[in-house]
Amino acid sequence: MVSERSTSACTASRRASEVLEAVLAESIPTDERSRTFHLAYTSYAVLAVTDRALAAHPLLTAPDAMETFVADRLAQARDDGDMAADLDPRTEAIVLLATAAGLGIAVLAGQRDAESALAILRERLTRLIPAPRPN
Repeated sequence: MVSERSTSACTASRRASEVLEAVLAESIPTDERSRTFHLAYTSYAVLAVTDRALAAHPLLTAPDAMETFVADRLAQARDDGDMAADLDPRTEAIVLLATAAGLGIAVLAGQRDAESALAILRERLTRLIPAPRPN
């Protein structure tokens, strides 16, 4: 579920890295409200592993749509010359989403705080899509 904050970033920003940072940041619980959401979603997803009815629920198809969204933004960055041409957008989308999900779990478990998780996501994005160089 993408929040109003990340939706605003998507419409206000043209640079793929800014859009992706806003969207991926939603994977990190940063306050009590988002922590509750992440706990509920994670619990639901775990239950769906053993319950076919839950597994068929549309909520659990959202990761497929998000993978496509992230891959499309990375393809845009590659086409714009902002990301290395030899990188596969779909593979990099999978890695980014798995990293974000893992960091979200690490925050929930108390292994990492939200600020360090967000910094790690930013660092990974900067490796994929370096900041533009001044002219």
